[in-house]
Amino acid sequence: MRQAAVIMTSVVMAKSALSTDDIGRWEMLLYIGYTLSFFWVSGLIQGMLTIVPKLELIDRKIFIFNTYLLFLSIGIIIGGTLLWFHQPVINMLTSRANLPHTALFGVYLALHLPVFLLENLYLLWRQPKNILWFGAFSALGHLLSIGIPLWAGMGIEGGVGGLALFAGARHLLLLYFIAKQGLPIFRWSCWRQLLHVSTPLMGYSILGGLQLTLSAWFVARLFPGDEHQFAIFRYGAMELPFTLALTNGLGTAVLPLLADNQKDGLNQLRVQSKRLAHLLFPIAIIIMLSSNWLFPWVFRNAFSESVPIFNIFLMILITRIVFSRTVLTGLQANRVVWWISVAEMFIFVALSAVLGNWLGLQGIAWATLIAYAAEKIMMSVYLHFRYSIRPEDYLEIKIFSVYSIGLLAAYLAVSL
Repeated sequence: MRQAAVIMTSVVMAKSALSTDDIGRWEMLLYIGYTLSFFWVSGLIQGMLTIVPKLELIDRKIFIFNTYLLFLSIGIIIGGTLLWFHQPVINMLTSRANLPHTALFGVYLALHLPVFLLENLYLLWRQPKNILWFGAFSALGHLLSIGIPLWAGMGIEGGVGGLALFAGARHLLLLYFIAKQGLPIFRWSCWRQLLHVSTPLMGYSILGGLQLTLSAWFVARLFPGDEHQFAIFRYGAMELPFTLALTNGLGTAVLPLLADNQKDGLNQLRVQSKRLAHLLFPIAIIIMLSSNWLFPWVFRNAFSESVPIFNIFLMILITRIVFSRTVLTGLQANRVVWWISVAEMFIFVALSAVLGNWLGLQGIAWATLIAYAAEKIMMSVYLHFRYSIRPEDYLEIKIFSVYSIGLLAAYLAVSL
């Protein structure tokens, strides 16, 4: 639902009266918010999910209250930074002298970031229906809080203001949960424990999200002050919708089985990844072949320049179907995963610097694809030589090869 809301919001903005420069400024705000929050939000939530189930009821209530205070404090610090010290942040991340509505966006972040706790608290309290209703409410509210001000002619400022108001409403729901289930006793020990457990997880999150941040940073550096180019890249830099949700879900579901019975886990990965390939590759090929008219129709003609970037990002699907990272994690080879991820990041940075200057926006897209492919190749090679686990043990090679060749052929057909 969250991915659908983001996609629909992009469509609404593209269909609105906003210029590509306006949309580029909007995307810069989102990029700044993501850069300032993705690593600590993900790391702290994962840490909380590993700590809370082991606590007694009273300690659990105290812990979630203190977790909320920690999230609120960090959110206020980030929001305050954008409110009072936005100029150096804007200059560092976007190479711009100024970016409108940054202060209001800081208010939105301060209210919005702690709300990521709520769906995970519903998970811990085993309230799946509340997760579903809250997800629907959040997705629809996100779309309307931006769409209504835009169509009313209030521009980007109206969209940011609408998001801030909706973030306040969602924050009230979080406060209601904390008031009902939490115990308002402040303990430094809760903060220390959560930060201690979450710090390594933040490191993994940084590597996972840094590539997206660096992509936007390279665009901002290659085209300083050019909101149009920034919008073109951000709209094109999208994978096949829902790919990440499906592949991450499969990887997470198979992990316990891999840890308990490696042979059965590998077999399940092979079977389920084949099903995902049958589902996702035909859709990707059809979208690729129709992208030259489909993409401008979904958004608008001004985003026709995004099509070549989008087609390159569609081919990232080839790397998503290879679950070598999942196998390594199931084997608890986390240090290897870390170092390979570091190597992938170096490959991406080096290629972005070279290909970006040579091919422009498409060069950054190619750097992303090649870096992802290099990561999966390195992991697969390590699994083969260290654990004698071959790619065919967790991947249907023939089906994967046929679909991959088909997707590459579709790319060549629309690009040459």
